[in-house]
This record gives sequence, C-alpha cells and structure tokens, in this order.
Amino acid sequence: MSCSATGIRGCVVVALIALAMSGRATLWAQEAEVPARRPLKIVAFGAHPDDCEIQAGGAAALWSDRGDQVRFVSATNGDIGHWQLAGGALARRRFDEVQRAAKLLGTTTVVLDNHDGELLPTLENRREFTRQIRTAEADIVLSHRPNDYHPDHRYTGVLVQDSAYMVSVPFFCPDVKPLQENPVFLYYHDRFQKPNPFKPDIVLSIDAVVERKLAALGVMESQFLEGGALGHPGLMPKDDADHKRRQAEVRSGFMKRFEGIANQYRDKLIELYGEEQGSKVHYAEAFELCEYGRQPGPEELRRLFPVDENAKAATAVGSQPAARLNVTGPQNRSVGEIAEFVVDVVNVTETSLGGLKLSIDYDGALFNLESATKGIPATGVLEWNLPAVEQGQTQRFRARCRCVSAGKACIVATVTYSHGFKQAQEWCVDIAEPAADLKSVTEPIIRQ
Repeated sequence: MSCSATGIRGCVVVALIALAMSGRATLWAQEAEVPARRPLKIVAFGAHPDDCEIQAGGAAALWSDRGDQVRFVSATNGDIGHWQLAGGALARRRFDEVQRAAKLLGTTTVVLDNHDGELLPTLENRREFTRQIRTAEADIVLSHRPNDYHPDHRYTGVLVQDSAYMVSVPFFCPDVKPLQENPVFLYYHDRFQKPNPFKPDIVLSIDAVVERKLAALGVMESQFLEGGALGHPGLMPKDDADHKRRQAEVRSGFMKRFEGIANQYRDKLIELYGEEQGSKVHYAEAFELCEYGRQPGPEELRRLFPVDENAKAATAVGSQPAARLNVTGPQNRSVGEIAEFVVDVVNVTETSLGGLKLSIDYDGALFNLESATKGIPATGVLEWNLPAVEQGQTQRFRARCRCVSAGKACIVATVTYSHGFKQAQEWCVDIAEPAADLKSVTEPIIRQ
C-alpha cells in the first residue's frame, strides 16, 4: 500500500502497526531463544553431621525439587557428639542418620573423616574443602559464619573463606580442575552479635517443605531425641509412648525455631514475597552474602534461591501442606519375618486434590512380597499415580516386605504435588538376627 492511496496519516498508522508487529515478532523470537534454566549446583558445609540439615534443610529440599543438585559436607564425623556413646560406633551411627536424612531432602551427603571437636584450619583441610567445591562445580557455597560458639563451626567458616579464592587458582590442588567462575558464598543464620551481627540478605519461606525438614531432623535421634553431647539418661525413651512424646518435643522445638526466624525477618519476607504472602509465611531460613566470592545483585540472588518457585507452590497449595502423610509400621522384627508398612495420604484441605504421586523407597534389607505377582521391583521404589483425593478422604497403601538381613531397615514415603514440591516421611524397623531354628532366608520366598 502506497502513501498516495492512504494519505500521510494512513502511512503513519500502517508504519506504527508494522513497527509494533516487528517488535512483537522480535520479542517472540527472543523468548523462543531463551534456553532452559541450567540446574544449579550447591555445596553446603557444616561442622557436624546435622548442621547442614538444621541450617539449610528447607532450602535444600526446595532446590532439589526444582532440579538443582545439593551436596551436604560435614567437616567432622561427629564421633564425640553424644553423652553416652563415642568413637567409631557413634561416627557410623551419625553417618547412617545423615544418609537417611538425605533421602528425605533429595541431597547427597559427604562426611569427612576428621574427629569431632578437633577441626583446625590446616592446609590439608583447605585443600579438601577446595576439592569438594571444585568437584561439585559449585554455583553456591553455604557455611557457618566464623564467629560462633563452637570451634568446629568457627573453623568450618574459616576454611570455606580460605577456599573462596583458591577454588579458581589453577596451581592450588592442580589435581582437580579449577572453577572458571567463583561461586556465590553465603553464611547460615545465627544469633551472635560480636564482632558483627548476622545480616539477612535472603530469607526463604520453607512452609512448602517444612514437614520434610522436620522428618529429616527427626531421624537424627542421637542428636535431638537423645540430646547429643549434652544429653542425659532422663532423655532416653522408656517405651514406645515415651519415644513418641520425645519425638513431639523435638518437633515442637524446631518448629518454634524456624517460626522465630520468619518472625524476626518478616520485613525481608514481605520484600521478597509481597505483602499478602510474606505476611503469612510461618517458617523460614535466612542467609547472609559473604564478601568473598562472586557478588550477585538482589535480583540474581532471588533467582539463585527458589523464591519464585516457592511462591507459586504456596499459591497452589496454601502456606501449609495440602495433604497429610502418615507412615506406620513395626518397630522390631527378626530376619525372615514380615514387616507391613502402612502409608496414609490424607486430604486436609477444603477441596479435591488431583495430580498427586506417591512413591515408597525401601532398602535392600527388605524384600517386597508383591514383586512376583504384580511385576513390581523386589527392592527399590514403588510408585502410584493417585486418583483425586476428595476433601477429608484418606487413601491407604500397604507395603509388605520380608526382612532379609539384620540391622536397621527403612522405608521413605514421598508425595509429589503436580507443581513439583514434595512431602516425605520415614519409618524404620530394627531387624534382629534369626533364631537358630529358622530356615535360611535364601530359600524361595513364598507370598503369604
């Protein structure tokens, strides 16, 4: 169309429309070319086998749920962290506890073989910390601040600081490829004021995953239920009822702690999540940006942490979990006996819930009795796509397993929501050696 046919005004209008359409087409092209978000790699250092889970268990679960890779590193093996037990037996127990917690949170966990209470900022340890960060190809590194009540906490912070520059130096630890870009380093929240108080650069709502974090902390009975290094005989449960009472006490204490962080930094939560949602957050974790390492701006820091994905999940299911997950089973069995685990998924909302998936992960000490007749794996993971769970309805699932070896055997039940976030709960059974007259469990197993 020419100007002579439409006039000057018509040409201007046509030109503006063409320009707008051209701009829109360019925008569409730009949007189409935006690559998918690269999964982040996070390394969290803690002084003992429980510190990472306490300080960053919620963030780790949220990162894991959006596809990021999280490695927890305990700088010591925790071998004096109990009032009654010490040495190799305690180190093994605490290693097992954090590995079980890792299944619930979706992390991997490394425990370094340094004695509890004896960590020092040596050159050897600086190299080990540097290697952990490099081999993980970390984008984010978390740690204690170097001003803390516990010497192991302090020196963990110092070692991470000492590694913050060295991770990029080619001829320091030349056996491991240096990082091309320095990670972002952050500190965990603490209450210490001198020489400088904690500054919350990022505060993360953990409402969507708080049950998983509580479940992960709940498996660390040596530290919390039994009191750790400063415990006493009065904390030891006398029977099943007393055990449940102590579990409830531990749970309540941690809920108050995480609630206190949310209330202390309410203004920051509102800044990040908006007035409506930020004012409703119940539980939170907080982190301070370290001056060493890469310095992201506020918007990049927000993208590095699962703030926006968490906000979408909260909108989808509310500030509290939409389903309640209950797992029960026996406390004790012997090799050759059957252990039946019951998993209940309860809809505690006022609407129908759809799109839920349930998985039950059981370890090698348990042989699933349904495997031969239903074509499911004898060990590993059972999975179900749940039909819609109506308001107030409970859907029950059972896993019947033969106990095939002595020791502690655990299952982990996980509910996954359609938006990707999860709830998980563990149940463990102590399996004793069989009586002398029992038949060998290597004989064919017949479904009962």
